[in-house]
Amino acid sequence: MKTLSDTRMPELLDIYKTSYLKMSDGVELRLLSYIPENPKAVIFLNPGLGTLLLSWEKLLDYLWKENYEVYYFESREKYTARYPGKTIITKDRMIQDVVEAIEQLELKDYIAIGSSLGSTILIHAMARKQIHPTHAILVGPNAEMKLPFGFKIILPLVNDFIYKLTKPIVKWYILNKYTDKQTDPEQYYKYSLGIDLSVPSRFRKVIQAWIGNKVWDDLPLIESHCVLVGAEKDKLHASDLTRKIAEMIPNADYVDLGTNKAAHDKPLLKLIEKILKGEPLS
Repeated sequence: MKTLSDTRMPELLDIYKTSYLKMSDGVELRLLSYIPENPKAVIFLNPGLGTLLLSWEKLLDYLWKENYEVYYFESREKYTARYPGKTIITKDRMIQDVVEAIEQLELKDYIAIGSSLGSTILIHAMARKQIHPTHAILVGPNAEMKLPFGFKIILPLVNDFIYKLTKPIVKWYILNKYTDKQTDPEQYYKYSLGIDLSVPSRFRKVIQAWIGNKVWDDLPLIESHCVLVGAEKDKLHASDLTRKIAEMIPNADYVDLGTNKAAHDKPLLKLIEKILKGEPLS
């Protein structure tokens, strides 16, 4: 179990309790939780596709120090997921995982935070009226899930052996197309390690499950207050689409934090504080 290899702050695992939530299909998903007395607010954090703990460790560190109640919930494509048998990864199942987690935790008045695919999952769950966060902070949601035509053909054929052979090419493509080592070296490092720690069969299945997904029809159905967070220097998540998403949700704001790093660090904590205080966000 690579529990510590995805964080550079292992002390967090002494502060946050690590447990597993059992889903209705038997899969167990890792949960990190911190429950203080008289918390400022409750945070449910749903990270993105293949996202490692190190992507959120600084924010998690700030949150416990500021006395927030925090639940960091990892999705089923991650290496931390425990499967009793066959690996099942579908769009609806991943949405249902979030719904079941929030139900098991008995969350009522809470802020849901998602990034990338984690944000997209929150969008669908809110539109279906399955979750009702007081506020939702959506960092760079995937408005449309697209892949190059060649990848669509090759993906179903990829097994663990072929993945090992092609991994250097895949890694080069993703890092060069979707990250900028000069502008945001932190994001480059996180995505590189994320690829290294990914489980090939799970990664393939989650991509297949979400190819072609679009959020546009769901946006007008959302009732919760949403804050869309853009990072205009981020190559992976187009900020113009994030703005468009904000415009289509009835009660939403758009905030640009500049970089992916800022959207996972202290600037996001300050944004949370502004939301709670009812202060202007821009």
